[in-house]
Order: sequence, then structure tokens, then C-alpha cells
Amino acid sequence: MNGVNRVFLIGNLTRDAELAYTKNQKPVAKFGMAMNESKDRVTFLDVNLWGKAAESVNQYLKKGKQVWVEGSIEIQSWEKDGVKKSKAVINSYTIQLMSGADKQDHKHVAQSIADSVPF
Repeated sequence: MNGVNRVFLIGNLTRDAELAYTKNQKPVAKFGMAMNESKDRVTFLDVNLWGKAAESVNQYLKKGKQVWVEGSIEIQSWEKDGVKKSKAVINSYTIQLMSGADKQDHKHVAQSIADSVPF
């Protein structure tokens, strides 16, 4: 049986995005998001935004801005000092600024999303 791994998140950036490139020169913008479900419950996740979208919108992804992200969940595991650790990371090709951006930001982001859809 095949499954579906797709998430839609709205939250605020916890840090500015950092643009990097893999060994194969694939662009990735890395940032953190916080989703406030209630006053006492906040979920923090790391997000990897891939492809042209990463290069195009990286400059607009600043701490505190609210964004909508579509992606898939990846569980990353590693061992440190003999202790096994893991965390959930969201891999995305699609992002939209929700607030904290001016009209010009929205125009650039919308065009970047249209240009970067991987299929």
C-alpha cells in the first residue's frame, strides 16, 4: 500500500533563511518555523526550501515573517556521543509569504513559486 506524505503549515520564521548549495549545486534555503497551536503549545520545525524558490525568495525569508509552506516530512536520525537522536524536517518546493511583506515581496514570491514547481 502506498501512502501520502504531504503537509501544509502556516507559521512564523524563527530565524532568517540561510541559502546554501549541496555538493551537486542544488540550492536550499534553511530556516525554522514556529506554529502556535495555542498559548501553551508551540511546535518548532526546521524547513528546507529547495530549487529555484530557495534562490528567489531567500532574501524575503526573515525572522518573524509569517509563511505558508507545503512539503513533506522527513525524519532525520543521527548519533552523537553514543546517543541516538532524530528530528522531523519539512522538505518544500512551495512557499508563500502571509504577512510582514509588502506588495513587491508578494509579487516576487508569487513569480518564484510559479517558476519553481518541480513537475
